[in-house]
Amino acid sequence: MIFKDDINLREFPFKMELSIKPLIEYWENSLEGSNSYRNHLIEKLRDDLNNAPELYEPITSSEVIEKHNELIKCLFHVIFPEAFWEQRIFAGMHPFTLKSFIHSGEYGRIIKPIEDSVPEKLNMAADILLER
Repeated sequence: MIFKDDINLREFPFKMELSIKPLIEYWENSLEGSNSYRNHLIEKLRDDLNNAPELYEPITSSEVIEKHNELIKCLFHVIFPEAFWEQRIFAGMHPFTLKSFIHSGEYGRIIKPIEDSVPEKLNMAADILLER
C-alpha cells in the first residue's frame, strides 16, 4: 500500500488521492455514437463500472487499484494505446511517489527493477515541500 497508511499525514501536507473520474467521464461522453465497435466497448465498460462505484470517487487505497486493475488498465488505453504497449515507456504513478500502478511492457523491463529499489515512503520535510 502506498497511500495514507504509509505516510504520516500529519507530517505530509498534501492529500494522497488518485482520481480516474475524468478518465471515466471521457469514455462515457466523448465516444458515444461513434461506431458499433466502440459502442459495444463502452457498454461493456459501463457494466464493469456499475460494479465498481468506488472508481468514481477519489482513490485513497492501493487495494482499490489492485481490485480493479484490469478495468483501470482498459480505461487507460485512451492514454496509453495498446499498439505502443511494448514499444514505449510509460506509467501511471501513485500520488507523490515513484511507484507505478500501471505501466507498459518496456517500462516493466527497463525502469520497474529500479523503481522497486526506491523507498515507498517520502523522506522530505514539509517545510521543504511547501517552500516553492
